[in-house]
Formats: sequence, structure tokens, C-alpha cells
Amino acid sequence: MIDAAMGACISACTSLGETPQDEAEVLAAMRQHKGTIGAILAREFLAAQPFGEENRWPEPLRRLTSVLRKQLGATPNIARGAP
Repeated sequence: MIDAAMGACISACTSLGETPQDEAEVLAAMRQHKGTIGAILAREFLAAQPFGEENRWPEPLRRLTSVLRKQLGATPNIARGAP
């Protein structure tokens, strides 16, 4: 995520009270808040690169969403608020 969306990572860290100044500090803050930062990071990332821009997402994230969609049997419909 740091390589693909450093801004989202920094925003997520900031919302948790961290003020990382470089990549190493961002990674350290994300590790420190492992288990908590995931949902915040997802919100920040989707605000910057919503589902409509999925083709710009990092390949591992596209693969993950593809697997989740197959498992859940649904395609997200943001307009109606469905997951």
C-alpha cells in the first residue's frame, strides 16, 4: 500500500494520532496499529481511488477483490450503497 497509495497511508496514520515523516515511519506506524488501521486505510484509499477507478489499484488488491467477489457472489453497487 505504501508504494501504491502513500497519501492514504499517511492520512490513515494521522487519523490515529501518528505524524510519520517518511516511508520508514509510515511503515512503523502502520505496524504499530496493525489490527486497527485496516478499516481506516481502506476508507482513505477508496476516497482517493474509488471503485470506478479500480483499474488503477495495485494488482494484489485487484486480485483480492476479485476473489472476494467470487466468494460473495456479488459485484459492488456503490450507487445503492450495497457492498
